[in-house]
Amino acid sequence: MDKRYKVQGAYFVPNTPQYEAFAKSVAKNPKSWVAAGGVYLPAEKEVAEQNYIRARRANPLNKFGAKDRMETQDYGYDRETMANLLGAYKRAAEKHGVQMMHPDDLTNLALVEGRSNFGYNEYNVNNRRAAKIAQDLVAQGIDPYAAGFPAAIVDKQMQAKRLNVPFYQVWNGAGPQAREYAKKIEEHRYAVEDPRNKDLRDFIRQTIGYKEPAAQVAMAEPEFNRGGSVRMPDTYSAGSWKLI
Repeated sequence: MDKRYKVQGAYFVPNTPQYEAFAKSVAKNPKSWVAAGGVYLPAEKEVAEQNYIRARRANPLNKFGAKDRMETQDYGYDRETMANLLGAYKRAAEKHGVQMMHPDDLTNLALVEGRSNFGYNEYNVNNRRAAKIAQDLVAQGIDPYAAGFPAAIVDKQMQAKRLNVPFYQVWNGAGPQAREYAKKIEEHRYAVEDPRNKDLRDFIRQTIGYKEPAAQVAMAEPEFNRGGSVRMPDTYSAGSWKLI
């Protein structure tokens, strides 16, 4: 029997036998959680070995006997959930000009959250642009929960710009806790480059179609200013990348 692993922040795709069975089991529970698109989300999801991505989260204070500022045990993510959400995000960038986060920022967000959905559950349906993006993606065949992921991102990007605060400060909460969350994002960033996170990092890069621009850009633009922009692949001319 294949080994299975429990992960958080994963979901069953609607209109599949797995989702129908799960939805039937929780629909009568008044405490069951319904997220974007009216999709029931499990507290945990069991995934098979081939859909499981191991990773190691940051541990800045070296708690629990750590010696390298990393957690002492692996964490896990659902390949299917991440592929669906990132695929919808990529489509939204291509078709709607949604600003793409750098893949290392997405990797860091996944590591800090410890959830396959990057901490996303729903989006602001009162944001007309966000709602239109989600609706258009559903019309293109993307499931309603995944379609809401880029909608949530664009809503938070707009909110961050309006308030003149970092994106992470509005991504998860508000007030002092939101500022602490944004601080935590920066403090944990080093974990992205840990060799044990290569699979997660590479998977995210490949799924959104990111290509390192260094070699080509270095020849055309030998001087790089930290405050400037980074030239991204021509395939993303419809959208834009931002290092945040």
